[in-house]
Amino acid sequence: MLGNLRLQLLLIASVTAMAIAGCGASGSIDKPKGDVSPATTASIELNWPEGYQYDNSTGRLEADGGMTSLSAPSYVTRIILTVTGEGIDPPIVVDVPLDTLRTTVSVAAGDRVFAVKVETNLDVTFTGAVTVAIAPGFAGPLVIPLEVNGPPVILGISPVDDRPALGSSHTITVDVSDPDPDDNLEVRWRLFTPRGTLDLGTGLTVTVPPQYRYGKYTLEITVDDGHGGRDRWRKSFTVENPVNIVRVAFSNTSPIVGDTVTATVEMGGVPSGLNIHFIWEIKSPTGKVTIIENVKSVDIQIADPGGYNVSVTAKDQFGNEDTFVATIGGACGLLVAPASVTAGQHPSTNGGATVTWGTVATALSYNLVVYNASMVLQTTVTGLTGLSTVYAGPVSQTGNFEVQAVCGTAVGPASTTAGPVTYPGILKPLNLASWGSSASIIDMAWETDTNATSFKLEWIDDLSNSGTISGAISSATCPSGAPWFATGSCGTNSHACTSGRSYKYNVQEDDGTYFSTFSGWTGFFVCP
Repeated sequence: MLGNLRLQLLLIASVTAMAIAGCGASGSIDKPKGDVSPATTASIELNWPEGYQYDNSTGRLEADGGMTSLSAPSYVTRIILTVTGEGIDPPIVVDVPLDTLRTTVSVAAGDRVFAVKVETNLDVTFTGAVTVAIAPGFAGPLVIPLEVNGPPVILGISPVDDRPALGSSHTITVDVSDPDPDDNLEVRWRLFTPRGTLDLGTGLTVTVPPQYRYGKYTLEITVDDGHGGRDRWRKSFTVENPVNIVRVAFSNTSPIVGDTVTATVEMGGVPSGLNIHFIWEIKSPTGKVTIIENVKSVDIQIADPGGYNVSVTAKDQFGNEDTFVATIGGACGLLVAPASVTAGQHPSTNGGATVTWGTVATALSYNLVVYNASMVLQTTVTGLTGLSTVYAGPVSQTGNFEVQAVCGTAVGPASTTAGPVTYPGILKPLNLASWGSSASIIDMAWETDTNATSFKLEWIDDLSNSGTISGAISSATCPSGAPWFATGSCGTNSHACTSGRSYKYNVQEDDGTYFSTFSGWTGFFVCP
């Protein structure tokens, strides 16, 4: 049960002072020199208010049994002794040990006020005070009747607005009840915001300043009665985001490659005074990112098949923002065979051909399919992005070509075969002649074709039917005294031979890719 408490005081006299000990207090009382008093013990007896006791089985305060305790019950959390009076500045404040209820405090003689506050874990405190005249030999007891101090209670606030408008100011009043009419209440206000905590001051009424960031806010009110009684109250409310993207409208939600799509952001009601800044981010299927700022509409070029990720962020000058994300697909559309496919010899490439074709709107690239003269597939050249190409690959004298339109992995039908392309090629050497320039040496000369870059000489000993083929013989100046070389370029060659033996010979022209064909032996000679 919650019984009365006795704080022990020990009074000690000396030449210069008398000391009071016990109940957690000691004091010195100035005396005339030579006046000595023996030590004495006094006590402060704390009497609980009528009708209060603590029942351990129920954990509640009930009727008081009036018992006296020499140690503090478990529900007492703190006992504070304060001594005041003339000449005591500042006041003497002592925390009394709860296990012994004894301490030491020094006071001077005279009228002194002993005040006690007992704090508990029962949400109530007990206070009391007594005034006594301290003189040598004082032995007490000091009887302090305690009074219950009930905590204040916050009943509510007015007005109540769960969703205040952005930037609005509010004056709020709190309604507080306290069972102790003499308590001097302190009411303190704080506001927890998305950016931190604001101290709004004290009093029953405060003005909450305008807030410009959306999010959750919490208003906290704390009431303290100065005697250990306290109440706390919290109210949360939400400020709506003023930056609200309703949607992004697309001029075409199913575009194909080659289209231009206009995207426009549509906002909800924007309060006056807000400046909205837009940031667009457009990411293509190939990973290319484009950033466009401060416009409500953007044009998106659909250059690749696949999904385009489009996001727009709207921000105001206070940091409020909203983001909208959407994806639009870029389809390839219909792929048709390219028209107007032509092929002809390329003037600067031996054996090469220039192939051209008409555009296909939905194509991202083109394939060139190559056949030989017999329409046997030779190769396919992919990734051509223009409308023409030079092909110098391995086709013999003629070639045939087809073109396909490509978009991503989609390949359109092939065009009608263009060709065959007939290369001008090279001719047999003209005016091939031979003569013996000296013993065992045969000289040969021939008139060359303008496309020839080198020559191959084949000659055979007619007797043994064996001989030699010489390759890559360069052309030379026409020999003098040979009237049949009056025009054109010439090729010459000299070879050792066996005197008196006969030989047959031929010459092939080479244009860098192909040799001309033999058609029988061109001439015979007898070695000088």
